Amino acid sequence: MVLRFQTPPLYLPRCLAERLERWAEEALPAEACGLLVGERASDGVHVREVVRLSNAAPARAEDLFELDPEEHLAVEQAADAAGLEVIGVWHSHPDSAARPSPTDTERAWEGWSYPIVGFAAHGARRELRSWRIGPSGPVEEPIEHRAHQPRALALDPRFLRPAAPVPER
Repeated sequence: MVLRFQTPPLYLPRCLAERLERWAEEALPAEACGLLVGERASDGVHVREVVRLSNAAPARAEDLFELDPEEHLAVEQAADAAGLEVIGVWHSHPDSAARPSPTDTERAWEGWSYPIVGFAAHGARRELRSWRIGPSGPVEEPIEHRAHQPRALALDPRFLRPAAPVPER
């Protein structure tokens, strides 16, 4: 069950939204994943950078993602050095809508933003929606593409690489 309440928006510059969509397409048929870096403010959550991480669940990459813990720590440190914080996790659903699965909901942290790039009908339609986990479950978070400048982070170049190929089964 998805609840819809008045939730402050996620301010995601269009160029960063397009980057998430591109990374999700590059990773098909696997799930892509990564982190949002930015800041919380009284008017909503402001994304300043998005980062792609390795999917640490390669055996189930077509229907599951796990963030690589070493990469996650490196992004936390880079965000802190820039005066920002990790504010959410993004991922893709290669064969379903941009709605949190039961696993997504179970693993989510309250207060974080969770954008999902969904590919309904096997990639025929792409959508980007964001969610937060509230006391009663997932709550859709409106996305606004307010123009503000993304902030570059001092990151290891491995975070800028193309998506890794999915192993053949």
